Amino acid sequence: MRVVARAFSIASITSGSDCPLFPGAPPGLDGEEELLLLYQDRFTDTITVPAFRELRSQTQAPGTNLKYYRHGQSIRFDFMSKDKAILSVDVPFTINKNGAWISGPRYEGKRYHEKEAQDLAWGQRRPKKSKELATSINTYIDFSKKEIFIEGCA
Repeated sequence: MRVVARAFSIASITSGSDCPLFPGAPPGLDGEEELLLLYQDRFTDTITVPAFRELRSQTQAPGTNLKYYRHGQSIRFDFMSKDKAILSVDVPFTINKNGAWISGPRYEGKRYHEKEAQDLAWGQRRPKKSKELATSINTYIDFSKKEIFIEGCA
C-alpha cells in the first residue's frame, strides 16, 4: 500500500481538518444545499427529517474535527466531536488497471485490437488507453445506523 502511505505523508504536512485529500465536508454535508437520499423503500432529507438535519449540523459544528487514518484499502475520515465519531466517510484507495492492459482469456502471439488499431499481445499495455486519465473519487458514507430514514416510500 505504498500509495496510501504516500497519501498520508502528503496529508501530514497539513494540520487539523485542512486535508488536501478531503477539503471540508463531503457534498451535501457542507450546509450550502439541502440533501435528499432516496432508496426503493426509504428516504431522508435535511428539510423534513430533524435527525438528518441535526447530523449534518453536528458535522459542521465549530468543535468538530476531521480525523483520517488507514482502514483496510481505504482512507477513513471521521467527523469527531468530543472523541466520538459522528460520521465516517470511506474513500477507497486502490489503483485499477482501467482497461489499460490487454486482459481477458489468455492467448499466444498478437491479435489486432480495433480501438488501438494495432496488434497487441495478451498482457501488453494499450498505448492509447493507458494515456487516459480517469479521475473519480468514490466516497462511501454509511448512514444505515444513524436512524435518519423514513421507511415505506414506494
